[in-house]
Formats: sequence, C-alpha cells, structure tokens
Amino acid sequence: MTVLQLYELQQVDTDIDTREKSLAEVRSRLGEDPALLALGRRIQELEKRLKDEALARRPIELEIRGLEERLAVIEARLYGGSITNAKELEAQNEELTYLKEQRSAEEDRLLELMVTSEETQNEFDVARKTVAEIEDKRKRAQPDLTANEEALRQELERLAEERVAVAGELAGSEQSMYDALRKSRGGQAVAKVARGICEGCRLSLPSTEVQRAKTSSGPVHCSSCRRILFVP
Repeated sequence: MTVLQLYELQQVDTDIDTREKSLAEVRSRLGEDPALLALGRRIQELEKRLKDEALARRPIELEIRGLEERLAVIEARLYGGSITNAKELEAQNEELTYLKEQRSAEEDRLLELMVTSEETQNEFDVARKTVAEIEDKRKRAQPDLTANEEALRQELERLAEERVAVAGELAGSEQSMYDALRKSRGGQAVAKVARGICEGCRLSLPSTEVQRAKTSSGPVHCSSCRRILFVP
C-alpha cells in the first residue's frame, strides 16, 4: 500500500461528496419549493380571512341601511309639514338625533372593518404576486436545472467506476482503516501536508513527523487529528 493510493482514493471520494451535494441541491430546486408551499398556505388563510371579514361587514351594512330608511321617513315627516303638534315634533327630533348617532357609530365600526380588510387584501395581493414571480423564475430555471441534474448523474457514475478501480488496489484492512477514518473525521481520512501544516486540522507538524510521513512505507498519522498524512 502507498499513501499516494489512499490520497487518490480520498480525492475521488471528495469529488463524489461534492457532486452528491450539488445533485441534492439541484433536485431540491427541481422539487417542491418550501417557500412556495408556505405562500400557498398563507394565501388560503388570507382568502378565508377576506370572506370572514366580508361576512362581518354584512350585518353592519344592513343595520346602516335600516337606520337610513328610518331617518328618511322621519325627515320626510319633519320637513314635509305633516307634524303640527309641538310635543310630537320634539319627539321626532330626538329620535332623529338618536338615529344619526347610531348611524355614525355603525359607520365607524364599518370603517374599521374596511381598513382591516384593505390591509388583508394588500397582503393577499402581494402574496399572489410573489407566487407568480417565484413560479416564473422556477419555470425559466427548469431547463438548466434538468441539464445540470443529468450532467451530475453521469459524473457520479464515472466517479463510482473510478473509485472501484482505485479502491481495488487496496487490501481489505487498508480499506477498513480508511473508511473508519473518513467516518470519524468528517469525510477526510487523508490530509495533505503543505509548508509543514496538516491541511486536515490546519495545525503545524513537527519536522520529524513530516519527515516520517515523507519517507515511511506505511501510513503516518497526524498527531493532532489522526488523519493519514500525505506529503507530495
């Protein structure tokens, strides 16, 4: 076994990891968009709220209409000259004032609901516009994403074949050691040494350790991170 073979296997595995990550990202973008799904749910909530707010306004609008009809009747009597009795005239004026106050109060309630509905409608319109923009962007990106997916898939097939060839030169025990290190060291079992520094843990190595890694026929492990050291 040479450390060079292990380093080459590490390079292949690193390439595979990188492309698998890229492929997962591409497939995620091709799949359902979480932001789009969340916006869809929000739009449904806003649609229901708009309907509920419209229903809440309806009885108030009917009440205002009823008050206006009663006011019209009283005003017709007051200004039409049909009332001559002073006491009755006073009573009608009092009722007119009361009804106007009631109408004003109901109109204030209606205005508050209309302002709330306008805010809901604005949020609804913005959400629908955002959905349209996201969907248009996804549609335009679809061809490139699909092409990238296929290219990455083919590249991974090639790398898998290359890995079989490289790993086939290693003994079973060597493969097991390598796999165990990759698992325990975040996917990197072999670290190159550059300017006396282990590129796995980024710590300086004793010169004697670097020399052993350079001349030894077997693997030399970094004294800090335990990765196999490769000196070009």
